[in-house]
Amino acid sequence: MRRTKRVFAVGALLFLIGFTVFGVMFVGEMKHASELMVSLPEKLRQISTAPTRILSADGKELFTVQAEFREPVTFDKIPKHVRDAVIAAEDKRFFDHQGVDYWAMGRILLVGAKEGHLSQGGSTLTMQMAKKFYSEGERTFNRKLQDVALAITIEREMTKDQILTLYLNMMYFGERAYGVQAASEVYFGKSIDKLSVAEAAMLARCLRRPGDENPVKNLQKATDNRNVVLGIMRDEHMINGSEYEEAVAEKPHIVATKNRITSHTRQAPFFVDHVFAFLDKEFPDVDFRVGGYTIYTTLDSKMQAYAEKEVRDFVREERRNLGMNTAAFVLVDKDGKIIAEVGGVDYGKSQFNIVTQGLLQPGSSFKPIMYASALSTGALSMNDYLENQPFDYPVGPGAKPWHPRNASPRENGGPVSVEKALALSLNIPAAHVMERVTPTVVAGIARDAFGFTTPILAVPSMALGSIEVRPIDMAQAYSVFMLHGDRFTPYPVTKITSPDGSVLREFAPQIKRGVFEPRICDDVERLLRAVVEYGTGTAAGDVPNAHGKTGTTQDNKDAWFCGYSDGLVGIGWVGHNEIRNGRVYAVAMSRGAYGGTTAARFWAKIVGKAHDRFAQKIPDWVAPQDEPQNNPADQAPPDPTTNPLDRAKVLPPTDGTTGGDGAPPLTNPDGSPVIDPGNPTPSTTPPQDNPPKQPPRRPTPDETGGTVQVEVCAESGMRATIYCPETVTRTFKKGREPRGRCTIHGG
Repeated sequence: MRRTKRVFAVGALLFLIGFTVFGVMFVGEMKHASELMVSLPEKLRQISTAPTRILSADGKELFTVQAEFREPVTFDKIPKHVRDAVIAAEDKRFFDHQGVDYWAMGRILLVGAKEGHLSQGGSTLTMQMAKKFYSEGERTFNRKLQDVALAITIEREMTKDQILTLYLNMMYFGERAYGVQAASEVYFGKSIDKLSVAEAAMLARCLRRPGDENPVKNLQKATDNRNVVLGIMRDEHMINGSEYEEAVAEKPHIVATKNRITSHTRQAPFFVDHVFAFLDKEFPDVDFRVGGYTIYTTLDSKMQAYAEKEVRDFVREERRNLGMNTAAFVLVDKDGKIIAEVGGVDYGKSQFNIVTQGLLQPGSSFKPIMYASALSTGALSMNDYLENQPFDYPVGPGAKPWHPRNASPRENGGPVSVEKALALSLNIPAAHVMERVTPTVVAGIARDAFGFTTPILAVPSMALGSIEVRPIDMAQAYSVFMLHGDRFTPYPVTKITSPDGSVLREFAPQIKRGVFEPRICDDVERLLRAVVEYGTGTAAGDVPNAHGKTGTTQDNKDAWFCGYSDGLVGIGWVGHNEIRNGRVYAVAMSRGAYGGTTAARFWAKIVGKAHDRFAQKIPDWVAPQDEPQNNPADQAPPDPTTNPLDRAKVLPPTDGTTGGDGAPPLTNPDGSPVIDPGNPTPSTTPPQDNPPKQPPRRPTPDETGGTVQVEVCAESGMRATIYCPETVTRTFKKGREPRGRCTIHGG
């Protein structure tokens, strides 16, 4: 009993202390709120008159936007059903509280105590205004406390009608419509006094997610949201049952009239859209388009202009010959800053940003990720020779085997080195590598180490790039090779200042260290250099220290060159897109449209130009003295707690032609095939005046002799752990045994 009293007393004391501290903080915020109210007219003036500016890294103005509070309406001009719809959608107890809905706030605090963070629900109309003016969308306890204090102060100094009128005239409704009058004209082509109940309800719910759930962006979702608001209006007796039924049955008539808003794009429209998408994600509660902000970006205006010109000129010159109509390019420095971004060739015709929105098959440009995965798990050694004759890849019980093929039968031949297999982008050897390492392992490493966020389907044809990725994701993936195992995250913004000149946020490089084994990255880097020196990517050879990989997909729908040079990662893509019913479809290009004959050409010009100004030599990785070199099979395995099967769904493979890059084999003037020095099989290597000498061939495991027995997991083929349900003991040639532990059954 005494102990219970003691615990109760301590609890009461802690509560009293906490309540006192909270009270002191709240009194301070209330005093601060009174001071801020004095500046409210100036805040309104700033938001109404100062444009938001997006600046390049070298100070050039890329874009300005300034909202017009177009024809603000007085309270008596706003129909009652419009006011009711907004109250039902955003704050149905608006007339019952004094700025704070304590029931809702109590629920938020209770949930926040359980989850460790505060949600964004529970804000009243008045709190939303406070947040709009002063707190810049910060998601902290102090911000909530400030919103509460400001809301109470606003309610003390303004009437409910004044608050509601100001709210309806200043809030953002999407499609650059600010204020309910502007929104009514933008979406329905009429003034608010002519809005129906259904139209008022649709506008009201636009306030929640104006960017992606408005009637122009997503009519079905906007209609569903409208019906939710109508249901609340019926339940709150704002409309009766028959009015509800009539409003729900009403078919929306959207006119999508463009709001008269002052905006001007001077350069890089695709990049500007990327910036706004980035800001909307980072600051979902801040409307930067309303005006007053300054956004400093990573873009270099001169490189951007040069990149746009080279991409546009290339498409114009080769449109008829190669059947393309668009292209894209992105250039990122070693810290992840986007220096140039070309999302397409004609923004006026299509605002679809291929760099950030395009889900495209990478073709053979994905092969380096697969080869790196195989090297890291011990499924492949740099000394290996790979079979290069057509074979049947077993898929599974009851399924037809996959028949991978090279781009041309003349590329078939005897065993080829790993270097030659990648340099000439041979598909059959790549399929053999995938068979060794397994699709599930590659899918897991692609996500964990290389940072892919798009669905990575664990299918055998992934070896030839049958998955879908975005160009900007490929830039991130290739940074792993350039940075010797580190990985950057591309980003477009460095700093944002608020209307009052204060810094809202600064953004620093995001470099994830040690995502991959440096030794393996160096091995792959050697392979990527061979691609440029004598393989399918010789068109990029003029760029100093260039490394990269071509990619061409089935029916020549996509042609890539992905590469890097001295601290610069560049991703180039070429294709033929058609827009049908608002969706983008890929169309086959001419047979001559390969990655090495298209994207590699303007990649070389742009990266070569950038190299003169932005090149930064990446220090070579040096192996620790106690660590053996030139032994890629000895790498530490991937994180055993990560199960690739949790993320990769096994599906049947696609057609075997996906991923071929080779143009038809070239011949010498006498008609004989071009022969790759170091291997007597016919080659697709483009002729060169002074071909580089090939490195001396290292002996194969068969030549060195020796075997070793290893207990492996029957499912993954990697070294077994105590968690593997079924294991087998297999005999391997020395140097070919798996070194990594099973990543499927990691315990």
